Amino acid sequence: MTRPKESIQFRPSANSDILLIVLSGRMSGFMDPARFGLMYLTQDLDVNRLYLRDNFGLWYHAGLEGVTNSMRDTAAFLREHIKEEGYRRVVVLGVSSGGYAGLVLG
Repeated sequence: MTRPKESIQFRPSANSDILLIVLSGRMSGFMDPARFGLMYLTQDLDVNRLYLRDNFGLWYHAGLEGVTNSMRDTAAFLREHIKEEGYRRVVVLGVSSGGYAGLVLG
């Protein structure tokens, strides 16, 4: 279950060494505060899924609420998570402002 203002949600897979980072578009969370973009389209994939949402509506430049304070901090957070878990492959997926952030962070 997602808490209304949550900006990050991790769904691990015991069978995969692939990380899918999904960056929500700007409207995810504003119309339905418990929603992450593309969650329903990716929920059946047997990969580690990291869902991110920009609760500030600033194209991820203000970071992830309660986690990071800037896009640079978010990049460092992601690098550390990837390093700690030792993923073989990382795939970044986003739409709208999430697509923009995916290009910058990828």
